[in-house]
Amino acid sequence: MLEQSLETKDIFYAISNFYPELNVSIRFISKQSFSKTPEENLLEAGIEFDSILRFKDQSIQSLEGNGYTMVNAGGFATNYVRNGTVGTAVFLGQEPAGVTEAEAPNIYWALQTILLHHELMHAKDLYLQKNFDSSDMSVNLVKAEIYADVATLRFFEKHKKSGGDTYRNLYAAGIVGREGTGIYKQIFKGITKSFPEAQLRAWASMSVIPPIK
Repeated sequence: MLEQSLETKDIFYAISNFYPELNVSIRFISKQSFSKTPEENLLEAGIEFDSILRFKDQSIQSLEGNGYTMVNAGGFATNYVRNGTVGTAVFLGQEPAGVTEAEAPNIYWALQTILLHHELMHAKDLYLQKNFDSSDMSVNLVKAEIYADVATLRFFEKHKKSGGDTYRNLYAAGIVGREGTGIYKQIFKGITKSFPEAQLRAWASMSVIPPIK
């Protein structure tokens, strides 16, 4: 349970330990590292691995052509195997949405927190084998993103009395901001099956950072 008295940085680290069933490591990286290979990032992070788990959505020919690129991401997860155990490394950009900790610490850690929870939900999805299938290394990318987005909104909505509404609104603003871009059109439509479009827009309108188209 989130506590009202926790600072935003404390909430980040509380959430990092919220799902003990997941084998997750978290690292902050520079913008340049987003273009590096999974192997390079893991090695630089000091995370030992035997192999990288690479999942493929056969229905999507080009991720870049659908607006799904590392350049647009605030963070990403790399799944790997070490001694027969699956692990997930969550890499978060050092300046989410161009915000630094020095200039706006509360917003900085709020952004890192919502990015972290999203990636944790991908790790949970893999753990549960809902939209990831390790038997043939396939993934339904749209459903995986919908799952992570809906689960993250639900988490912060559940904790709104403890300040989760600020995170929920910030997250909704991100969803609304990319709703018309490539693959995100399908993702947005899927999210609205759990949260009506009007509700998402209302939350986004209250965000400390407005939706960026």
